[in-house]
Amino acid sequence: MMINNKIDRRSLRTFLRALAITFAIISLTTMAFAADVSPISASAKEEIVYGSLTADGEPQAVYIVNYLHLDEAGVFTDYGSYSNVLNLTDGQMLSAANGEVSGTIEAGNEFIYQGKSESNELPWLFVIRYELDGIAVAPAQLAGNSGRIVIRAGAVRNFAVASEYYENCALQASLTLDRERFRNVEANGATLANAGGNIQVTCASLPGSPMYFTVTADVTDFEMDSATIAALPTSMRISPPDTSEWQAQLTQLTDAIASLSQGMANLSSGAQDLSGGASALGVGYASLQSGLDALSAQSSALISGAEQIGGALSSLTAALTSSAEGAAAGLAQLEPLLSGMRTGLTSIESALTQLKSAVSPITDALSQAIVALPAESIAVETIGAIYSAAS
Repeated sequence: MMINNKIDRRSLRTFLRALAITFAIISLTTMAFAADVSPISASAKEEIVYGSLTADGEPQAVYIVNYLHLDEAGVFTDYGSYSNVLNLTDGQMLSAANGEVSGTIEAGNEFIYQGKSESNELPWLFVIRYELDGIAVAPAQLAGNSGRIVIRAGAVRNFAVASEYYENCALQASLTLDRERFRNVEANGATLANAGGNIQVTCASLPGSPMYFTVTADVTDFEMDSATIAALPTSMRISPPDTSEWQAQLTQLTDAIASLSQGMANLSSGAQDLSGGASALGVGYASLQSGLDALSAQSSALISGAEQIGGALSSLTAALTSSAEGAAAGLAQLEPLLSGMRTGLTSIESALTQLKSAVSPITDALSQAIVALPAESIAVETIGAIYSAAS
C-alpha cells in the first residue's frame, strides 16, 4: 500500500460491523499531471484508505479511494501501486501501469477512482480476541451463544508503514452493545455510556501510543451491532491558563524564598563562628584546669609553710616567756622559718600568675562566641548540638 507523507488532519475513520472490520484513512496529497497538458492548475487530492479486516483484526484487502480536484480540464497522472483500478466517476477507462494512473478530468469537477493496493499493510496492527465463560473462542463460534463474554482489543504501530499516521493521529474505538443482549457490562481501559437502548463503550489513545481495552459482559444469544474505530487528527486548540490573579502571589513567594535562603546562609555562617568560639573556649578551659592543678600542687607547700610558721611562733612565745636570753635563740630559729614562708608565698604568686594566664584565653573565647551569635534566635536543640561538638 502506498501512503502519502502529507496528511489531511480532517478525519480518519475505521469501521467494525458484525465482526467484520473496515479501516479508512483520509489524506491530502499534491497531484502530478501529464506534461503535455498546459497550463494546468494542480489542485489538492483527498485519499481514503479502506482496509477489510477479519474479526481477529487481520487485514484481508486494502482499497484506496482517490478524490481529484482540478481547476482546468486536462489529463492527470496520479501515483500509487495498485493491482487494479476502478473509475467511480464517469466510467472511462483509466491507464494504470508502473505505479502511475492516468485519465481525463473536466475543469472544476471532482474525479473519483478506486485502486486496490498491492499491499495489505495499514499504519496500525489490530488484535481482537474473544473469550466465552473463560475459554478462548473463534469469532465464528460466538453467534447465538450465551454466557460471560470477554472482548480484548488492541492497536499498536505497524513498523512496516511510515510513522506519520501513528505519530499524528489519536485512535478512538467505540462499540455499541444491545442492552437486551448484554448485561452487567464492565470495561477496563474504556468508558461506558447509556445511549437509548444501547450501551456505548469508548476507548481512546494519544498519538504515538498503543491502544488496549477489555469489555466484559453477560451475553444472551450473542449478536453485536456496529462498532467504529476512528483515527482522529491532533489539531487541538489549548488556551493557556489565566495567571493574572496569582502572579503577584508567586512574586511574593519567590522573594520570601530568596530572603529565607539568605537568612539560612547567615545562620550557617554564625553557627560556624560559634563553633570556632566554642573550640577556643574548650582550649581555655583546658588551660584553666592546668592552672588549677598547678595551684593545687602548690597549696601543699603553702600549708606546710604555715604550719612551720605556727610552730616557730609557739617556740618564740615559749622562749620569750622563759627568759630574755631565749629570745635571741627563738629569733634565730624564726629567721629560717620566715625564709621558708617567703618561698611559699613566691610559689603562690607564681601559681596565681599561671591561673591568670589560663583565664585570659577563656575570656577572649567567650567574647568571640558572644559576637558570633546571630541576630536570629537559635533553637535549644541547635545550641546543644554545638556544645556537644565542641566537647
